[in-house]
Formats: sequence, C-alpha cells, structure tokens
Amino acid sequence: GADPPRVDAASMRSTARRECRGEDSATTRDDGAQARGLAMLADTRKTAGSSREALRSSIVARFSEDESLMETFGPVLSIVDALERMYEEYSVTSTSGTLRIRALGAADAFELARWRTFAALAVLLENCKRVEVEFIGPTLRRLDPGVVCEATSTDGSGRLRIQAIRGLYPEVSDVASASASEAAAYDVVVAFNAGLPVGGDWARAIERIVSEHVDAFAANAPSLGNVAPPFWVSDYNEEAIDIAFAFLRHVVQRVLESRNVDSRAEAIYLEPYSNAAYQSRKRISSCTVPAHANAYACAFVGLSRLEE
Repeated sequence: GADPPRVDAASMRSTARRECRGEDSATTRDDGAQARGLAMLADTRKTAGSSREALRSSIVARFSEDESLMETFGPVLSIVDALERMYEEYSVTSTSGTLRIRALGAADAFELARWRTFAALAVLLENCKRVEVEFIGPTLRRLDPGVVCEATSTDGSGRLRIQAIRGLYPEVSDVASASASEAAAYDVVVAFNAGLPVGGDWARAIERIVSEHVDAFAANAPSLGNVAPPFWVSDYNEEAIDIAFAFLRHVVQRVLESRNVDSRAEAIYLEPYSNAAYQSRKRISSCTVPAHANAYACAFVGLSRLEE
C-alpha cells in the first residue's frame, strides 16, 4: 500500500500543543482528580509497607483503573520511570532529601495545571522528603514570575515547592548565570511534549545543558558525587520523537566535537504511563497520525569519559 503521509514536525507540534493544552486548560487538570489521587496515594502508602517498589506497583494498579487519574498523574510517574531507566537504582542523594526538577517549555495548561501531582514524588522515590520544581516557559501566566507556591502532602510525608519563571532557558536572568555547581544541584531537567527540532530555542537549551556536564567533569565534580542533571524529553508520537532524538544527538555532538568526551543517551521508548501506552481515547484528533500527550521519550543522560 501507499506509504503513510509524513507530517511536518513544526506543524504537528504547534497543532498538537494547541489542542492538547487547550483541552487541559478547559478542565484545569481537574483539581478534584489531583486531590483524589494524592489521597489514594497516601492511603496506599499506609497499606503497602516500606517498600517503594511495592508502593509504586500498588499505585499504578489503582490509578490504571481510573483513566482520569492516570492521565493527570502520568507525567509524574514518567519522571519516576525515567530516573530508574537512567540510573540502575535511583535514590535522592541530597542530605536534605530534596529532589529538584527543572521543567523547560512549561505551560499553564499542562505542567502548572498538574503542579500538585509533583507531591507524589516525595512518596514514590527513595529518600525523598521534599520536592522542588522550577517551571520555565515563555507563555506561563497562571503564576506571576517568581511566585513560589508550597504545599504539604496529605499524610505529612513530604513538602512540595514550585516556582514559575516566564521566559526561555537559558536566557532567563536568574538561571543564565548558573554555574556548574548550581546546575548540578538539579536532579533532572525535563521537557514534556517538547518538539525539539522546532526553532533555535531548544538548541540553545541543549547546548547549555551539555556544557554544564562538561564543566562538571572538568571540575572533577563526579568524584565528589556532584554531576550535572540528565535531560529527559517526551513527544506526541514515534515519528516526532525519532526526529527529536536525532536532533538531540546532533546538538550534543556539536557541543562535544572539540572535546574528547563520550555521551550517554537513553534511546527512544514508549512512555509506559502515557495515554498511548494505555490506549486512551484522548488523543490529538486534529493530527493526521495518532498523537498522544507524552507518548514517547528519550534522554541525554550524561558523559561517560573526559580525557585530556
């Protein structure tokens, strides 16, 4: 038969983000679903014992029975899965038990609309007592730039702190001058439904992230257990993530071409907590190929060698 139509990545990303995030904006990510999910998580924590693995299995099983819960909490569960893919046994290493996340390309109707769900990480990750999330995006409006929101989980097991910064990374003033040591304080940088090849903004962000890794190696930070954060990316379907992964590798290699450094990446995979994986009816219907929010993912993990 005829080959399936190819979709221009920029057009697909623009259409998909408008539709997906417009629908999310209409429901404001259902505050009731967030509260219900966090209460269910706290209740499950009481009965699942001390094993985080058993707790996660119980939570996923219960959330899977309610499509709205899986859709709402899916991005946070994706972060847990990503950390365990990139690190064999992931555990929060800061002495305060704080997990720090930087979310790039954030928008009111996706990341900020789900902000309470990030409190779940304080229960789902080993040694995690506090979660701090920095949302950076050019269209953020729900919170005034610089405003900080804090919340305590329903069972008192952890605290959540979020900050919204309107602008583009790394140009925004309060992160543009971040040193390698400050960058290393973040555990992971994420970009949901990113559309990496669109425009030059993502190229500059990737270049900064990779440069921070090189600086950390040059400062011998790995020997101190202090490394720059990995960059995890998701997109709407397999074709989009294939283009994104090629773009990510191209920019990484461009930064590293004058240095004797090997890079490590997490190859493309079907995101296990996406609507696509659960065959949800919620898809980006205006796209001519199947498209679901947060469907496929890949990552730049870090550097494996720095030679003189």
